[in-house]
Amino acid sequence: LLNCPCCFRPGNPLCENPSDALSATQKLEALRGLMRQRGLDAYLVPSEDAHGSEYVCECDMRRSWLCGFSGSAGTALVTADRALLWTDSRYFLQAANQLGAEWTLMKAFEQEVPEIQDWIQTELPGKAVGVDPSVFDYGKAKQWRDGWASDSSSSSPPVLAGVAGGHLVDLLWPSRPLVPRNPVTCHPLELSGEGTGSKLTRVKTALTQQSAEMIVVSALDQIAWLLNLRGSDIE
Repeated sequence: LLNCPCCFRPGNPLCENPSDALSATQKLEALRGLMRQRGLDAYLVPSEDAHGSEYVCECDMRRSWLCGFSGSAGTALVTADRALLWTDSRYFLQAANQLGAEWTLMKAFEQEVPEIQDWIQTELPGKAVGVDPSVFDYGKAKQWRDGWASDSSSSSPPVLAGVAGGHLVDLLWPSRPLVPRNPVTCHPLELSGEGTGSKLTRVKTALTQQSAEMIVVSALDQIAWLLNLRGSDIE
């Protein structure tokens, strides 16, 4: 059974009176408990929300809550005995200042620093790496899996596993902010410069030219532009 990260009593993930004053060690111990319950050897915590946004609302700042690094870009990877954060050069100094001793900063794109999928392939062969599929890009997942499978030097590639039932960090975040429900407003024609009908017609024309039947639009800025809508959930 998983121990409560607040009081470490066995049983439910959280006790009746949870506190957000958890140490970095307690957060990692609690997450590893959930990983063991689900048969996972590692768990990925990307920065993005379900729309792939780099800048997210507070309820989607799971990576920030887990590791303490508040920059907009970065991916955390937690294993049974390691906790690593990959981020780019914009945030090297900030991450070094905000991460605790439990975490290792992986300076992305620096020499001799492997990309996260390469690190997983080398360090976790044959291991199950979990991720919430709602916040992980399908194209990236396919690229990783194909790359691992095509490597002739590895007889046992890692397994990227979509974890059902919600994000594991959400189960450990006692006072996670509510999902915002701010109203959506129409962007007036005098500001947009083109009506929604005209934009949709152009998209349909492009689909026909590409011999495609449909397009899935999931990025928030693309949805806002196409439908001439604006929101304020992300500040």
